[in-house]
Amino acid sequence: MLLVKDSMTREVVTLSPQDTAKAALALCRERRIRHLPVLEGGTLVGIASDRDLRSSTPALGDPARAAALAEILVGDVMARDVVTAVSDDPIEQAANTMRERRIGCLPVIESGELVGIITSSDVMDALVYLVGAHEPG
Repeated sequence: MLLVKDSMTREVVTLSPQDTAKAALALCRERRIRHLPVLEGGTLVGIASDRDLRSSTPALGDPARAAALAEILVGDVMARDVVTAVSDDPIEQAANTMRERRIGCLPVIESGELVGIITSSDVMDALVYLVGAHEPG
């Protein structure tokens, strides 16, 4: 049985609620990620997706976009009701939670601390491995 800890990313890029949407989107592009857990005093208080950040500003090409990105704070656009997992959860449970909630990731919490993140891509890789599709026919 595969567990969340077998597939999660342990080095998580995080933000604070005071970071700007501009800085957050720059991190998304630089690190090629879509989900950023938001920590305040070491505690998970939200999650911001690249979609949350982009949709909070004027449309691409609008001259006001750059100014808006520099003024909007992550804390104003992040999702506060964060669904999480623990590292010993079965990968199937994480997959089902993401499917049911229509979310792309689950921050992984142990003893109140963020220890990783598992994304839909991580889950897909694990499920491909579980069904043996990674091996030639």
